[in-house]
Amino acid sequence: MLFKNVNIVKMLMYYRYISLIVASIFYVFMIEHKSTVQQIMVVGGMFCSAIITNYLYVQNKERKKTICFLILIETIGNCMILIPSGGIYSPYIWYILNTIIIAGLDFGPVYLWGNVCIYLIGMIGTLGLDGIFHMKVQNGNLIISFVFIASMIQILIRYLKEIDQKRELTQSYLNYTLGLYEAVYLFSTQEDSHHLIRVIINYLKKMQQTEEVFFLEYQDDKVMMHQESVDESIKPFKGLQEIEDQEVYYYGEDYVGVPVKYMYKQFGMLVVKGAANLNELKFIAYIGGMIFEKLELESINQDLIISNEQNRIANEIHDSVVQQLFGVSCQLFTLSKRVDKTSQEKLIEELNTIREMVTGSMGELRATIYGMSWSKQGKSDFLEKLQGFIEAMKSMHHIFIALQIEGDIQYLSIEQQKAFYRVCCEGISNGIRHGKAKQILVTFQIEAERIHLTIQDDGVGFNYEEVKASNKFGLGIKNMEQLIYQLEGCMHVYSEHGEGTLLDIQIGKDKTKKSIVEKGA
Repeated sequence: MLFKNVNIVKMLMYYRYISLIVASIFYVFMIEHKSTVQQIMVVGGMFCSAIITNYLYVQNKERKKTICFLILIETIGNCMILIPSGGIYSPYIWYILNTIIIAGLDFGPVYLWGNVCIYLIGMIGTLGLDGIFHMKVQNGNLIISFVFIASMIQILIRYLKEIDQKRELTQSYLNYTLGLYEAVYLFSTQEDSHHLIRVIINYLKKMQQTEEVFFLEYQDDKVMMHQESVDESIKPFKGLQEIEDQEVYYYGEDYVGVPVKYMYKQFGMLVVKGAANLNELKFIAYIGGMIFEKLELESINQDLIISNEQNRIANEIHDSVVQQLFGVSCQLFTLSKRVDKTSQEKLIEELNTIREMVTGSMGELRATIYGMSWSKQGKSDFLEKLQGFIEAMKSMHHIFIALQIEGDIQYLSIEQQKAFYRVCCEGISNGIRHGKAKQILVTFQIEAERIHLTIQDDGVGFNYEEVKASNKFGLGIKNMEQLIYQLEGCMHVYSEHGEGTLLDIQIGKDKTKKSIVEKGA
């Protein structure tokens, strides 16, 4: 209904009060032979009526029956006010267009013209029987003008409804596109196939509005089922490793299976009970196939990188350390053959030379080891990148950002380092972009059994309950939630208007927790 549109309601309110003020001015100064008491009663009554009815319309805009009753009551009241305010010549005729507009907006043309007919009967009734039979041309023109304006209102409302429908359709397409973008982003950021499968299942549960979503992963000759089924009818899908020229597989009346494949390789099958949107299911399966292919290529590439690095290290050790150790071995062998013929001073000199060669070899080996280990170098790529990002944000936005770390960074796995880096970047960016923060504090508490991260800013904050109820969380919050979910941790959001925002994230070792976003007490 257009009457629920906030902008339409505001426009109607403005028209109501502006038309009332203008009509009242004309009534006071243009209508003759009216006592001051009557003028005060009519104008005061109209203003009281306008305030009360406007309030009731706004409060009951979700209740059609109540709105219909209010329109009827106001229409009858407006007809009665025409009698003391000039009858068919009353300036309040233009004020009564309010109810005609509301009837057309909320109930359609039938109610609009029903409302018009009531007003026409009321206006003509003020003329009396004698006036009706001897109606002047001026009166007829006034009535025709009123009907013509009502017709223009109906046409305008029809176009407004068409525009509103197109706007809603555009908004639905936009939401759908954003949803697909979110899916592509979430899928592409997964580190392995198990995380990807879990994200796909959770996404389809939300979008398809069903709890029965399954993924059958094909591994060589085996079929791995993710998300256990409560229905035995899912078993026939296990035999569908090869589906040729078939995009969708139906089983029974409820289950729909879509192969997840890319090019010529099939990675598995998505199975949904009661799929609401088949095209969306196909799209997710296609994107999933692309990401599975990407993960496989990355795995192969990683293996090649490791193999090349192993060869490089082996060659480096062979060309330096091994050669030097071989030289030491030869010298020791030679020395052992002539130890009895060599003077003590000469023996000590050669042993010192051999010791220096061994020390040099140890130095080169140590340098190779230190070059591969950041912990030996006393620095961390994770910390360097995070500090670099913070320094860039401080320089770009001229704000204060502090990073405090308690504990040993070595307790963080590679996966945790990647996730925490992205969470910190997202949290800091949100505090600057949305929170307008001037100070941000990032704190890590790292222990062997627990990791605790907080990101606190002094920004404008937001009403968490309102944002949560309207489902207006942006990709930033959702991405952070997904990252923490993958680490089997939990995230809490604390925020109020004018109080800043606090993100509280905890990861417990060997503890399985669902990622949640909630406001703390």
